[in-house]
This record gives sequence, C-alpha cells and structure tokens, in this order.
Amino acid sequence: MTYIRPILDGTDGNKEALIAKIAMLEAEELTALEEEISGVRDPTGALERFVALYIDYCCRPENATLAAEITSEAMRNPSIGVGFTKNRLRLNALTSTLIERMAEQDGAVTRLKPQECSAFILDLIEGLAARAAFEGRKPRRSETRALKTAIQRLTSAC
Repeated sequence: MTYIRPILDGTDGNKEALIAKIAMLEAEELTALEEEISGVRDPTGALERFVALYIDYCCRPENATLAAEITSEAMRNPSIGVGFTKNRLRLNALTSTLIERMAEQDGAVTRLKPQECSAFILDLIEGLAARAAFEGRKPRRSETRALKTAIQRLTSAC
C-alpha cells in the first residue's frame, strides 16, 4: 500500500480523516475528467470519452483497491462514505446531463429518467472494473466492447 503513505500526511493516522482526504483527492481527479469532457461538443462523443476515461480511472489498481476497502468500511460506518457519495452524485449529474443532451439532439422520447440511466452506466463501468481488478487484470477488449454496446443500448432506451 505504498500509494497510501503520501495520503497519510496530515491525517495523524485517523481513519476518518484519511478517508475524507481520499474523497477530496478523488474529487480533484473528477474535476480533471469533467474538464476533458467539457471540450467535447457532441454529447454522444462526450459520453463515449467519459466511458473511456472512467473505466481507465476505475481500473487503476490503487483506485480499485481503495474502492473496495472504502465501500466495505462505509457499509460499517455510513458517515465515512459521505465524500464519495458526493463524488458519485457529481458523476451522475455529469452523465445524466449528457444523456439529456443526447435525447434533445436525437428528439428521442425518454423511457427512463436520465439520472437512473446514468446510475446504471456508472454501475456497469464500476462493476467491470471491480471484476477485472479482482482477477488482477485490466478489462479485456471484448469486455470493453460489450460495455460500450450495453451503454449504447441503455442510452437508446433512455
């Protein structure tokens, strides 16, 4: 866990302070992701770019490990998950806005609420990342293609 050591600075070993700091660092990384997405005008292209960036982010070994550890700790102590819940809501807002823009652009009638559709997209990405990390690997190309197909079908149903 060498990636934890620099994060420990300023936390005095306090688990809740450490986890709050990790949530803050995650928020900073999400800002960079949002900035990169904001440069893509086409909402479909922006969502595709988001998927590529977010699967990469979730599959980094340190992020996958921390996600599992923090999830299990937050289940025991829900107050620990507050910062991560805020980050997830932020991701949900970003992707649901893209889904709304896609529907407007295509003149589509929505069957699911964009926020629900977005939550499913995040679940798909995070689930694939967790499964691959559990097996000590990156997602296979076939899995990434299947993920993109599932998201495309999900957004066409939204």
